[in-house]
Amino acid sequence: ADLEQSGDLLENEPLLGYLQSLIESIGPPVRDGGPQLRVHLVADSARNAAALADGSLLLTLGMVAAVESEAELAMILGHEAAHVILRHALVQARYDGRTSSYVD
Repeated sequence: ADLEQSGDLLENEPLLGYLQSLIESIGPPVRDGGPQLRVHLVADSARNAAALADGSLLLTLGMVAAVESEAELAMILGHEAAHVILRHALVQARYDGRTSSYVD
């Protein structure tokens, strides 16, 4: 299911604006042709964060509530941004494609 259509994404403009400005202030530049980093809030009480190949950085409300400082939040966002910048999702997809015939 498409995450944007699932209803799980929140549109808290002040919080999203703050998170987006934080990632823009700490994030290294995305490689040429790479996706732009965009922060999304997920309506979930679990403490979780994730990065998607399209540049989406997903933070749950539970994760945002659990952090104790801006530095901690910046570390989480920076960690997820690194996954996008280093194209980990694409590397994993290629790896999965090469190994799926061995796993079947």
